[in-house]
Amino acid sequence: MKTVITILFLFLIAVIAVPVQAQESSSTGSTPTTTGSDTMSSASHGTSHHRHMSHGSSMVREVQQALKDKGNDPGAVDGKLGPKTKAAIRDFQKANDLKVTGRIDKETKSKLGVGSSPQSATS
Repeated sequence: MKTVITILFLFLIAVIAVPVQAQESSSTGSTPTTTGSDTMSSASHGTSHHRHMSHGSSMVREVQQALKDKGNDPGAVDGKLGPKTKAAIRDFQKANDLKVTGRIDKETKSKLGVGSSPQSATS
């Protein structure tokens, strides 16, 4: 009889311990497991999107830094084309007799000295 009770006791401990152990690992910040295909598809999708976003924001950062260097305050050099950056672009455009749009156009980039590509340098 003692053997049966011991086996039942050990079985109950095992049944209770497994869910508790799983909860503890998720609450301690352990990384959830995913299948290889899930990881690959989300990683490759995220990478191409990130590349596109970082290209645009790096240009905005360059413009923000150039504006700051020339005495216009675009706010934080964070790669975001927010209202403060647009206002600084408009101020710069107005001061340099450019069409005032608040956008990063070819003429504004050229006057700021940023983002010159080989094609625009030869034109």
